[in-house]
Amino acid sequence: MFERKTMIEYKKAETGMVEDVAKLCNLVFRKTETPEHNDMHLQFPFLLSEANAHNLMVAVDGDRVVSHIGNSLTPMIIDGVEIPYGQIGAVCTHPDYRGQGLGTELLFNSFENFKANNVNIITISGGRGLYRRNGAVDLGCVGEFEIAPQNSSHDEIQIDFYEGGEIGTELIDIYNRESSRYKRTATEFQMLIDAMPVAAFRPMAITAVANEAGTPVAYVSGFHDKENIFKTIEFGGDAESVLTLLSALAHKLDVQHAQISVQNIDTRYKHFLKNAKLINMSHLPGATFMVLNPKGLFDQVQPILEKRGLNKTYAELPLDLFCAEDDGIAIARYFFDSFNIFYSGKEDLKALPLMLPNPHSYNYI
Repeated sequence: MFERKTMIEYKKAETGMVEDVAKLCNLVFRKTETPEHNDMHLQFPFLLSEANAHNLMVAVDGDRVVSHIGNSLTPMIIDGVEIPYGQIGAVCTHPDYRGQGLGTELLFNSFENFKANNVNIITISGGRGLYRRNGAVDLGCVGEFEIAPQNSSHDEIQIDFYEGGEIGTELIDIYNRESSRYKRTATEFQMLIDAMPVAAFRPMAITAVANEAGTPVAYVSGFHDKENIFKTIEFGGDAESVLTLLSALAHKLDVQHAQISVQNIDTRYKHFLKNAKLINMSHLPGATFMVLNPKGLFDQVQPILEKRGLNKTYAELPLDLFCAEDDGIAIARYFFDSFNIFYSGKEDLKALPLMLPNPHSYNYI
């Protein structure tokens, strides 16, 4: 029988340790250290990389990695304002070491790592009690829509389809026009599409781009799942062009239908509600959110609020309306939650809520 050692060391992963971290993640999430088709090392090329080793919090027993929490520091951009943003994912502990509080220790180490990098808000993959007890909350609301296959009749729009391979720079051009997004280069975009981190398996990405008068105006990207449905991971551009793309893509792939999730505070939501079949409503999928430093986040978000005509000091924010016990929970709901904002005043309603980037996009961890 395996004899457990008593001295656990908590630290950031060192160079050469990432492979062992990936094996642990595969064991927990893929049920084997060396999966044939869906190796997490390949699916999460930025998180589980040597370049990101210093952001991987690990518990080590001797020379063995026995617990891990991955940190990712990818800025988000809202209304042109760049805000430091963190993500937590690939949280796992070896079965022989569970129930000893290793994950809790690594979670608090993660908080300190983010604070040291001026990150005041984070997304956590999942909604475990451990996260909620420490201030993580559900935020936002998405509608999931179903789009029927239809051959495109929009002669003025040219549709280009890509199944794997080089996708060109037009996607990043459209993506960079999105009002809420992650900071991402064209090279990073290509790597994420090839990796397909959102899917539990690694299907080939399928992408469609709409061009009007030679200008890229919209894109959709996702995969053809085992149930014969096209599932959208990301989209960009105007709602009408996105719907045209999805119906044309569903027709080309001969699938039952296409699915897409749209935040209800997205300006395109009403168009989808009017022109597509709503099949489900939920919180932002697969994630909870945590504010680590309420005042620090306010300072970072303030330029956006001023652009939108909301001129308040931190002391003037109506945080008690959203959570009297925890300013972090309160400010998260006040800034980003579409369900709670109606409790505030008219001035706030014009400026808020702010739309966070979709955590279930290609930047998912």
